[in-house]
Amino acid sequence: KIYLVQYVAQPSPHFTLVAETEVGPYPIVSRFVAIDGQAFAVTEAGQLARFALPSLENEGETSLPAAPVWGPYRVGTAILLASADERLVAIDGDGTIVWNVSLAGGDLAGPPLEVTDGFIIAYRSGKLEKRLLANGEQGGSLDVEHPLASGPVKFLGRLVLAAHDGTLIVVNEP
Repeated sequence: KIYLVQYVAQPSPHFTLVAETEVGPYPIVSRFVAIDGQAFAVTEAGQLARFALPSLENEGETSLPAAPVWGPYRVGTAILLASADERLVAIDGDGTIVWNVSLAGGDLAGPPLEVTDGFIIAYRSGKLEKRLLANGEQGGSLDVEHPLASGPVKFLGRLVLAAHDGTLIVVNEP
């Protein structure tokens, strides 16, 4: 089952149940992402399930090109996933795959960072890529020459990343 709860501040802080539903034959194996009045999550069968908000009615599934290994994450009006066949996939609010591009740098580290007209992803190998949200094409890249443990975050107009040994790496946007 999945549950939609609402935070209620009075008389004392608590959560109250808004809706609940059965997820279907396959359990949810990812985090949820909400977009356009729907909640999305990956099922054990490797599909992206859609649930209407706030009713949690099942709105269907999207078959993915391969098993998801990263995501889902929301960037703008799209949902991003990386698949086991080294593809980056963008899905819109109705569950349609908008684009599907190659990820040549290997495994991704942490969530993407939304920037103007796109997003930045970090590879565990130490590479950063700026991708365009419209089509997934690369808009810039940078190699920080250190294995990365996290995705990028903005700080004072620059990007900060964490290496596996705890080192913070500060770079300009690619």
